[in-house]
Amino acid sequence: MVTPVVFLSVGGLFANGLLTAANSMSSNLRELNRERQSILAGPHGEVLTEDQVPAIDQARLSIISHEQPLLMRRIRGVRNACVTVYLAMSLLVTSVIFIAAAIPDQSDPLAFTALGLVVAAVLSLLVAVVQVTGVAVRSANAVSYETKRTEELH
Repeated sequence: MVTPVVFLSVGGLFANGLLTAANSMSSNLRELNRERQSILAGPHGEVLTEDQVPAIDQARLSIISHEQPLLMRRIRGVRNACVTVYLAMSLLVTSVIFIAAAIPDQSDPLAFTALGLVVAAVLSLLVAVVQVTGVAVRSANAVSYETKRTEELH
């Protein structure tokens, strides 16, 4: 069996990757918000309605309106996966404590508890991978939507 410490390292790397992805998506969301504000800004600082902007800007606003909730959902999915990874890591740390307690006393109940914690942690990491896979699939669908809508403008 792979030691819990190795799984802790994997979990840490996975969590760092998830946090990087979440930060990137948050930046994309902020950029969409800035773009919306830029489109709706009038020449003298007034706020225009969507009906007052050119047709091409109305089309872009429509795409932004469609993308923003999808992006927020993806950010939430990555955040949930990250929380699941942190849960797995805490289970692994707890299992190390139980392993350390089981060795001097040669306690079977502590050893089996430690094993159960390791199994629960590995299953939690698997759940996080499944969560991130769902986010990746939805992300590809959003990019396809934007590309399709942009091609329809020609």
